[in-house]
Amino acid sequence: MLELGIGHGGMLLFYASILKLMDIKNFDVVGVDVFIRKKNRLAIKKNNLSKHITLYEKNSTDLTLHSKLKKKYFSDNHPKLIILDSNHTKEHVFNELNFYSKFLKKGDYIVVMDTIIELINPKFNKQKAFKKGNSPYNAVDLFLKNNKNFIIDNYYENKSFLTNMRNGFLKKIK
Repeated sequence: MLELGIGHGGMLLFYASILKLMDIKNFDVVGVDVFIRKKNRLAIKKNNLSKHITLYEKNSTDLTLHSKLKKKYFSDNHPKLIILDSNHTKEHVFNELNFYSKFLKKGDYIVVMDTIIELINPKFNKQKAFKKGNSPYNAVDLFLKNNKNFIIDNYYENKSFLTNMRNGFLKKIK
């Protein structure tokens, strides 16, 4: 499991706890962020699940990171899940989609967070680079026009009453 953009790290711990509850023996949860606060890194390291969590402080599209992750985490046949939750601009998310889609095998998922930005009134995002027309939703749309190996899988979205990932569950089909 790979999360790009970890914020405070709470979701990394959540993912690790779910995998532990599922009694999966050998799992890795990988978090990548351009800046990881020292107090957040320490809080994650103090948690008893920290042995399953690896942190990388890099831009999610850094080529040295790509090479390292490919060797260490994407060389086996276990199912993969990648969550994109870092910079929410169209260009950045599109680059992440192109970058990480190559790691996945048929049946694996990329979940693009915060596609809902496209549907939010622009007056609420005045200070942000991302907004209507420059959002993860636009990146998904562009990615799918250029990549026929993925489809939008609405199964999980339809199971929830509310979502911030509208059309954001991408499943590799070939």
